[in-house]
Amino acid sequence: MVFLLQAFLDTWNATCESGGTMVIPAADGKFLVNKIELGGPCNGQVTFQLDGIIVAPEGNPYSDCWFTFQGVDNLNIQGSGMFDGNGPSAWEHCPVCAATVGFYGTNNAHIQDITSLNSEGFHFLIDGVDGMTFENINITAPGNSPNTDGINMENANNIQILDSNIGTGDDCVAIGQGSTNINVTGGDSKVQISNVKYIGVTGTSSASCCRSTMQQQHAMPRHIPGEHRSFVDRWRANIFQLCQC
Repeated sequence: MVFLLQAFLDTWNATCESGGTMVIPAADGKFLVNKIELGGPCNGQVTFQLDGIIVAPEGNPYSDCWFTFQGVDNLNIQGSGMFDGNGPSAWEHCPVCAATVGFYGTNNAHIQDITSLNSEGFHFLIDGVDGMTFENINITAPGNSPNTDGINMENANNIQILDSNIGTGDDCVAIGQGSTNINVTGGDSKVQISNVKYIGVTGTSSASCCRSTMQQQHAMPRHIPGEHRSFVDRWRANIFQLCQC
């Protein structure tokens, strides 16, 4: 295990300054990284090439995000590598578990082919983003892991989740307030709620479930096509749910 933090920051800063690619190589194995923020804006497009495995510290004490991208427009994250959130070391005792990767104000980003394993909390957290595509990603945590949403978003617009495998202990995709034009695609059938689409979502405990934390007057479902789907509206502590039963 290679312990890194300053090396990550130095490499990122150099890449961000000139544009180009930051590579996390597979040959060097696993990299242990404490809480880190990779910030922009950058001078030119930046690619984060993840081929190795980045591991969170055990019992990660952070309550927000472990690995954060802040204000990095046109970011590409790609590769055969993995973010390992080390969730089993924290699930029993963290009051608010950290998200593995957070995107804040990072617009027009593309995340492809990578894996997120055993997040403490959410795997991916999106906030204040306009334009982001997840394609062919793998998100995995045990079915009994607490609050390990696959992709959790708020104030997010024009988000696409394409041809990805998500299996977690909580919501595969959680859509919060201020989010529009969300498209989740993986097959032939389709559900659209306002400007939110789920296509071919299978293998979940509630096969078509969209949760919104918006107030009631702002959370009205619209344009819901698709066959063989029934929805039940349920209010619990100001959380609006539309679930197939």
